[in-house]
Amino acid sequence: MTSIIIDKRYCGPPNSRERRICLRPAGPVHSRRRGGTLRAPPPLDKPLDVVATDDGLWELRDGATVVATGRPASLELTRLETASFDEDLRPSS
Repeated sequence: MTSIIIDKRYCGPPNSRERRICLRPAGPVHSRRRGGTLRAPPPLDKPLDVVATDDGLWELRDGATVVATGRPASLELTRLETASFDEDLRPSS
């Protein structure tokens, strides 16, 4: 089983559930854009278990408490063409 620790530096404002959780590429991504759900304020500086469920979701758990759920997501990055240093120094026409 994989576990993660969310460092205390990611603590949001007092009484806020706002903590961003994004797991490494081998695991799920939690984000509003990716369809994750924060179920409870995640404890900080404590190991949390990352568990795949039978229905294809991922759960972040603190013992028996489900802290967050999410769907696996992929991110495709395309390489942009860049100018050389000399091309960049040329005045535009």
